[in-house]
Parts: sequence; structure tokens; C-alpha cells
Amino acid sequence: MAEVDALAEAGGGMTPKHAVNEAKVSQYPPTDFDTEPDWCATARELLLNDQADKALKLADRGLRAAVKAKDKRNEARARQMQALVLNELAQQDPMDIVEVTTSAAKALKVAGDPRGELWTLRLQALLLCEVLKFEESLAVVKRMQVLASESGHSDQEAMAELTHAEVCVAVGLPRYAEGKDAANVALCPGMG
Repeated sequence: MAEVDALAEAGGGMTPKHAVNEAKVSQYPPTDFDTEPDWCATARELLLNDQADKALKLADRGLRAAVKAKDKRNEARARQMQALVLNELAQQDPMDIVEVTTSAAKALKVAGDPRGELWTLRLQALLLCEVLKFEESLAVVKRMQVLASESGHSDQEAMAELTHAEVCVAVGLPRYAEGKDAANVALCPGMG
């Protein structure tokens, strides 16, 4: 898988953006909600135009508005978008982003968005690998696998297994092939 190979080549070092970007963390974080605040589309457009600073300000404003309105769904989405944008900023400390992903995952859980929570945990696991916190990263992967298993959706199970494979590559564990095979089976059930 190209994503796994890219992460292995990145070797955990800092690139102009975080090595996590090499693992193809989506610019469109998934959600189980039918709608999202209008500013989310604008923030993604700003990211695509290399205006991450403006996108972060927009996400911060969205978070403040959601907290003020006591809107748990929009608060969760705003925290998730903050994590996405911070990951795009070149000079951001990965551990600062991990803190944001931690609060985002909690907010997404409270809001009832397991798909969004899974994406956020993926980002967190890959960032922890980047800063060589492998045990913590594997613990996050375990949470992902449980969440994905509970969902019963093959795409979520595939994301958890892919992340497991990527973390195993970074750690140097021989379980890479097992994780890769499990991800392929989850993505293409008829092929296993």
C-alpha cells in the first residue's frame, strides 16, 4: 500500500508538513452527521489553497460559537477541524496536535460520531508514532479497532487495520503483513 510505504519512508522525521500527511490523512474528515457548519467547507477550501492560518482562525471561531451555543455536534466538528488544520501547519509541535485530537475524540464520542472519532484517533496514532511514542500509538490503535469492530462497517475496520499496519511499520514490528492483509480483506471482502 502506498500509504504505508510513504509512512515508512518518512521514518518519523519532520517534513515541511508532518509525516502524517504522507500517510494520507484525509482533508475531508468523515462524519456520521448529515450536515456540518458552512464554515467547514470554507476551511477545507482555505487548506487546499495553502491558507492554513486562515482556516485555523475559522475553526477557532466555529469552536467558540459552538461552545457558546452549547451545540455538542458542532463543537465536536470544530475540534476535529482544528486537528486537521493544525496537522497542515509546518511548524506545529505534533504533541500539541495530539492534545487537540484527544479533546476532539472525546467531543466526537459525546456527540455520537463514531466515524469522526475513528478518523481523529487515526490522526492521533500516527502523530504519536511521529514523536516515537509507540506504546501510546498502539494503545490508540487498539481503541480504533474496538470502535471499528463495534460499528460493523467494513470501511471503518479497514481504516483501523491500515493504521495498525502503518504503526507496525513505524515501530518495526513484524505484524505489518498481518495488518495489511486484514485491511485488504476489510476493504474487499470477496477477495480474502
